[in-house]
Amino acid sequence: MPALWCSEPARSSRYVPPLRRNGVRLSPSLHKLRSDERRVRVRIVRRVHPGVLMHDPRRAKPPSTRDIAALTFIGEGFEVAQYQLHAVIFPSVSAVVVSHFVTRAVRNGWIVGERWNGVGINRLRLTADGRELVGRAGRDERSLFVPKRAVASKDVPHTLWINDVRVALLRNGCCAFDVVLPAWQLQRRLSPAPAAIPDVLAIRNDSAGPPALVFACEVDLGGERLAGTFLPKLKTLDSLFLEWKGGADAQILVLTQGVRRAQAINNFAEANELAIVAACLPPVTGPSGLAAVREILEKVLTHAVNAN
Repeated sequence: MPALWCSEPARSSRYVPPLRRNGVRLSPSLHKLRSDERRVRVRIVRRVHPGVLMHDPRRAKPPSTRDIAALTFIGEGFEVAQYQLHAVIFPSVSAVVVSHFVTRAVRNGWIVGERWNGVGINRLRLTADGRELVGRAGRDERSLFVPKRAVASKDVPHTLWINDVRVALLRNGCCAFDVVLPAWQLQRRLSPAPAAIPDVLAIRNDSAGPPALVFACEVDLGGERLAGTFLPKLKTLDSLFLEWKGGADAQILVLTQGVRRAQAINNFAEANELAIVAACLPPVTGPSGLAAVREILEKVLTHAVNAN
């Protein structure tokens, strides 16, 4: 095979003698070059215009409406899980489509994605470039958050549950809300800050016909003392709701850990005539936990709408 690296033209394969290996006669097209011989790399492109091979940034495909909606959801959620993005923005497609979007968004610098402990759920955060892209699309940048670093490990479960509640309220089949705001949105918008802020606040206006409804959800992971801290906080939140709701109906849901703690909250609400109901957090997480949260919310919302 010296013709492959010498200046003389290569001859046809019929001039190459057959080779026997382990008693098998190999055709010339199956011969292998030795490791000490030079290899020839050939790239053949047929029926392709030469200009297509050169990348031009002006030919970049603009983001779609769904891309902008996905970036907005991520920015409003501070830090969201990929399954939450799937449930809200990509409900009718497979997880592969969501993964392709996340890969493309990370490559374009729109979001930052990292695995929990390197192997867990995919955590997504908006970047400054992503916020600028959303702003150019005509969306309100004031509702977007661009965290410089990931949520602290101790706060990740609380943030995930809040976004689960947010997704469940946006996708519930019982009551369509006009506004769904997590706690960090309320902290930015309410000045001066009130004495208590719910983890999620949802508002339905009465312009469409149904009675107006103000709904709040508090996620209780058991980190606060029940009698000394959490129950007084609920009482303060209920008093604020009396001011906020006006003539609308109001309901507060507490998702807590443990049957005994939930029962204690319900007893306190009943004794003080508070519009509060407590339920246990689902024992599962991820997409299954999100479905369970949605089921709990729909039961509470259905009862609140029918009772009022």
